[in-house]
Amino acid sequence: MAGGTLCTMSYYWSDRDLPVLTAIVQLYGDNPGVVSTEAIQQVSGLDQATVQKALRSLRHSDYFEVTGETLVGSIDGVCRVTEKARRAVRS
Repeated sequence: MAGGTLCTMSYYWSDRDLPVLTAIVQLYGDNPGVVSTEAIQQVSGLDQATVQKALRSLRHSDYFEVTGETLVGSIDGVCRVTEKARRAVRS
């Protein structure tokens, strides 16, 4: 069972979370401030639902701060991208 979990986590990291984090780091580097989910979607090439899943997965990893969240749990945007996020994208 643990092997299946590791494969699933690796899949989500490489196919969902890493492209979203890469987009966040790129967008924040170009223009520090709030990075919108729409911009993340455009740069990552992923649909909005996938971007939201990745943001919820990454939000407690000290990569960035969430700027706001709707009543249904959608994240509005992110800010304060950390050096930890930059290192994760480079590795």
